[in-house]
Amino acid sequence: LEVNKKVMALSNLLQVGNLISNGKKLQDVLQLVVERISQIQEGTKTFLILLDETTKKLTFRACYDVGSDEFVQTKFELGAGVVGNCVVDRKGFKVDSKEPVHRKEIEDLMRRWEVANAVVIPIVLRSMGVGLLGIGNAQKNFSFSEGDEEIYRIFARQVAIAVENDRLSKKTEELEIKDELTDLFNKSFIEQRLEEEIKRAIHY
Repeated sequence: LEVNKKVMALSNLLQVGNLISNGKKLQDVLQLVVERISQIQEGTKTFLILLDETTKKLTFRACYDVGSDEFVQTKFELGAGVVGNCVVDRKGFKVDSKEPVHRKEIEDLMRRWEVANAVVIPIVLRSMGVGLLGIGNAQKNFSFSEGDEEIYRIFARQVAIAVENDRLSKKTEELEIKDELTDLFNKSFIEQRLEEEIKRAIHY
């Protein structure tokens, strides 16, 4: 069973890697990650929380069978509470029947997540915490193995790569004013200039 789980995990990691290298949208990659992790272990409830660069809040970006809608719509403050502190400190946690954690904040998170066992791993990009990968289930007398945790850490690193690719892609689009092939101004630049000219025309 353990060998089958590892084979499935490696196959799923390869699929995620292919998606990233093919330049697929970040949201597609994130959703595939949570779905593939949940395939490895039956009954798994998986989430990805990432930092929104605009609002500077931590929000759920992808989920699989996770708690209520109210929980999924929660936004977390960076550096506040168990979620915010895990991201800033770049430290996750593990809770199960062998390693129970008696911290009210963690117990509350797990209650809302509807799990009894959990592994939470930070997503780290250039030495900065940018999110969390959470894997949990409600099974009794269950414990995540070191092998499980290692697989989840590899998924977390893939998410970090996908996030960095997405950011670099957006910066490149912003920097490009002209289309390389036609040497014409691109759509976003024209729209921006048009808006400026309309405002100027209205003003005068």
